Amino acid sequence: MSQYYLLHSRAPWPFGFRVRKAMEEMGIDDFQICPVRVPRVAPWLLPEVFPCTCFTDKKEFLPPPVARSLFLEHAFTHRESLPVYTDGSKSDAGVGFGVVFPDFCRGGRLLSVMSIFTAELSAILYALQVIFTLPQPSFTIFSDSCSALQALCNFNSTHPLVLAILEWLVLLSRRGRKVTFCWVPAHVGVDGNERADALAKAVVSNSRPPARCHPVPAVDLRPYIDATVRSCWQDRWDAIGANKLRDIRQRLGLWSYSGLSRRWETALVRLRIGHTLLTHGFLMERLTLPTVMIVWSL
Repeated sequence: MSQYYLLHSRAPWPFGFRVRKAMEEMGIDDFQICPVRVPRVAPWLLPEVFPCTCFTDKKEFLPPPVARSLFLEHAFTHRESLPVYTDGSKSDAGVGFGVVFPDFCRGGRLLSVMSIFTAELSAILYALQVIFTLPQPSFTIFSDSCSALQALCNFNSTHPLVLAILEWLVLLSRRGRKVTFCWVPAHVGVDGNERADALAKAVVSNSRPPARCHPVPAVDLRPYIDATVRSCWQDRWDAIGANKLRDIRQRLGLWSYSGLSRRWETALVRLRIGHTLLTHGFLMERLTLPTVMIVWSL
């Protein structure tokens, strides 16, 4: 297909081919993206997730010892189930997650373009996959990510990991496994959460890089593509030689406005860059450069 458009240069290129060409020019890596698929389970059969919490106020308003005591008091209500702590980590070294069971722990490393939200969901998904192999009937997954737990409450979510977690919950319920979710405050001295956090960070620093074929949620690629495109634009801007506009703006980015109306903002920008009706009106009228302008420029 691409050979056809190479031989027929006047034929308009499809959008996908133009995007691939732009990716090659800007050096954007070609990642495998998680496909958006139809759920294998009917929406009315998906379980309702209601994460529990031990706080009525925000965590930042409570001292760490008080937050830890409140959580341990609440965790006692889950004493009949097997506790599982999950956590994700993202740093300059990479992205990873950790899952801590009472008798063992597991971890995994993800691609560096993935977000901390994806790392938290990956930890929960991996925990469910391990729970499927265990004989205990009841489990409680403790996670310190409010966003990940709230995402599980939306059965109509299009995120591939959220959908996979809900499908695993259906499979576990059919096998007689009961899974409960609970929010745990981070960095207050809860042993299971601290171990999961340390494991997620250790996996990033000690494990080999993940395979490039690891699928990435499409929403995680947006910040990466945006940063890469901006960096490419900045390199091209810096490579320009004599340019009067570079004296006005060295770094590309959003233009700061002074709060005036759009008409006055436009006028100020045109005056600043020297594009006015007096100097560039001949371009709008498709005329040649006036003689007076040529003498003036000389």
